[in-house]
Amino acid sequence: MICPECRNRRTIVIDSRDVNERRAKRRRRACLKCKHRWSTIEVNVLKFRYSLQNELKREYRAQIIQAVKDDLNSALGIVFKTLVER
Repeated sequence: MICPECRNRRTIVIDSRDVNERRAKRRRRACLKCKHRWSTIEVNVLKFRYSLQNELKREYRAQIIQAVKDDLNSALGIVFKTLVER
């Protein structure tokens, strides 16, 4: 993670908490150079792991693509809701 103040790459995580029913993580971070502190929100986009193989049928591809789109829309909703609540 890059510090937003001094652009240093040496940062640490001070605290980490689950938010929104464990679908996202809020982390407190600190720069080792300038001591600036800030928060980040990391959202889990995919609810499941999968691997695409050449043998997958088109119907399964469509289902996977739709599931990924739904998860992305849900993740973006969580981020916007969290930003609005501030």
